[in-house]
Amino acid sequence: MQSVIDFEMQKLGFPSMKTFDQFKSLSGSAKNFSFNSRSSTDSTTSGSFANLKITAEKLVKEQASVKTDLGMANTKLKKSMEHIHCWRISCKTRLMRMQSLK
Repeated sequence: MQSVIDFEMQKLGFPSMKTFDQFKSLSGSAKNFSFNSRSSTDSTTSGSFANLKITAEKLVKEQASVKTDLGMANTKLKKSMEHIHCWRISCKTRLMRMQSLK
């Protein structure tokens, strides 16, 4: 049964659920950024602030991208679940017909 579901998921564009788990792990990647500390002179502080600002802008863009990607993955997952539900109903119906013919 699992292989049939895997096949159906591949038809819908999901190679495997492992890749979805890997995709979910991307959302935590923004936590892995580190910042270098520098001396507290004015020029260094303003340079550090500029670097911090650039890094923050990159994080905001990455977060928006991940949010969009997760939204699309969620939509695909919902459609897949609907497809699986319909497929199960179809299988149950066929099984009931086969049993009634016996």
